[in-house]
Formats: sequence, structure tokens, C-alpha cells
Amino acid sequence: MAKVPRGDGTHDRKAAQLCAQVRRALDYGLSEVLSESSADAYVLDVVPAPNTSHLLVLVQPAATLDADGIRQLEEDLARHAGQLRTAVAESIHRRKTPTLSFRVIPA
Repeated sequence: MAKVPRGDGTHDRKAAQLCAQVRRALDYGLSEVLSESSADAYVLDVVPAPNTSHLLVLVQPAATLDADGIRQLEEDLARHAGQLRTAVAESIHRRKTPTLSFRVIPA
């Protein structure tokens, strides 16, 4: 898990805790939404981008994909972003659910 820096140079434990909770929720949600597609992927990391109201989810395919496969995976993630955010909202305890962005990191 990546350490989340604060403005004063220390690491924000609460932000790191939230990122870990979101990662666990997405581990389950990702396998469900990608079950229809041919690509299988997992969550590498979740980091604040730039803070905990917006999180960047780094996803890696389980197998090596060509450029078209990566583009298709990105489109699948974008298409299911709302469903994944709902899965996160159901598993974390916050007033507002963070917005999620996805970036595919090639295997």
C-alpha cells in the first residue's frame, strides 16, 4: 500500500486507511463487472488524486494485453465506473463516496 503524503510531509493515516478500504471493495467489484469481458484484472493500488474526494485506481490486467486489449479494458472500467463506485459506497463508512478514476498499467 502506498503511503499518502500530507502537506506537512507526514503520512495521513486516515487517507491510507480509506484507500485500503476502497481497494478491498474494488477487488470484489472488479471481478464482477469484468466477468462479462475477456480481460481479467486486479487492483494494484488506490491513491488520492489529489485528495480523498477523488481516488486514482491503478489496475493491471492478469495477462499481457496488446494496445487494443488495454483500450478495451479501459472502456470497460469507464462504462462500469458508476457500478464500481456504488460497490465502494456500500463498503465504506463516509458521508460522501469518492469519485474514482481508473488507469490501466500494462502487465
